[in-house]
Amino acid sequence: MHSNHNLVTKFLKDTLNFRGFVILEWEGIDRITSLPHSNYTYSVLAGIQAGIYMEMVPLNHTEFINDLTYLVKNEFIIMSRIDDVVRRILRVKFTMGLFENPLADLSQVDKLGSQVNYSVYPFSNADVPKFQIG
Repeated sequence: MHSNHNLVTKFLKDTLNFRGFVILEWEGIDRITSLPHSNYTYSVLAGIQAGIYMEMVPLNHTEFINDLTYLVKNEFIIMSRIDDVVRRILRVKFTMGLFENPLADLSQVDKLGSQVNYSVYPFSNADVPKFQIG
């Protein structure tokens, strides 16, 4: 999924006219190579070219920034791709009002975990398929 250009770009953007942005799962870019993180620069390139917009890199953000900078400076990734990433992320953040009201409304904290939340999403852990690993 993380490096699937046909799904992330062609289907979402071109077929469905998706105007949002795709966020990878936690350290998802590391999983592009068969041994996680075995060729991180390639993983960054493949993910960006596939159409991802945001990656959650909690522990190695400096490496991600350095590799992405290298790939852009050496024209493996074109600047118009970076412009598209920035435009989409900023559009969503502006639409959500995150620049005007960047903090959570603490007056709503008592509603977390309320029955209303569960009625909107009425599934439990028992509804999730179980897979045996190994």
